Amino acid sequence: MKLRRQQVEVIAARIIDDLIKWESIEADNVDKAKSLVKKVIIDDFNVEDKLNDEVRELLEKISSEMRQGSVEYHKMFRLVKEKLIRERNLIL
Repeated sequence: MKLRRQQVEVIAARIIDDLIKWESIEADNVDKAKSLVKKVIIDDFNVEDKLNDEVRELLEKISSEMRQGSVEYHKMFRLVKEKLIRERNLIL
């Protein structure tokens, strides 16, 4: 996850507070709404973290071929990640 848990809590609170202020939503339980938004944000970050782990595992399996072909790790990482994102229709 790229943000600290406290930062995610602040973002979730701001989203709900602003939506209520703008009268876009009504919430009987504001704390529960904030908690749900926080969970969605964290879950989204976890999807990307898992994808990054999977890309690392794939590249580890072909690391010797990459060295022989003088392929830069970070470029290959980006290419593989983009391919998996397209194949899985992910939005990150």
